[in-house]
Amino acid sequence: MHQQGSTAQPGVEVAVQPEQLHRIGRSVGDHGHRVASGLAGLPGLAAPAPGWAAGAALGALEAAVQSWTARLGGRITQTGEAVRSAARSYESADARAATRLSGLPR
Repeated sequence: MHQQGSTAQPGVEVAVQPEQLHRIGRSVGDHGHRVASGLAGLPGLAAPAPGWAAGAALGALEAAVQSWTARLGGRITQTGEAVRSAARSYESADARAATRLSGLPR
């Protein structure tokens, strides 16, 4: 399926290939899942010796980094789903246009 349309600029043509959008969206989503869970199961930051003040700071830093990467991974995953949703919208518009055109007399 290959769909073409124009943007807001006259004379500019855009070619859309929904099957590629689906593939790219899945890939982006997979990367998002890996980013979100990338630190899970890895050994944490360790203080040089028990009781050091750096231990609490390292623990807080580790928690902040894990939280941030989880949020980032979630946003990447959402972006992948948005790309796949756009592909479905293009396919739907293409199907509606094909239905309308098939009813026209030749």
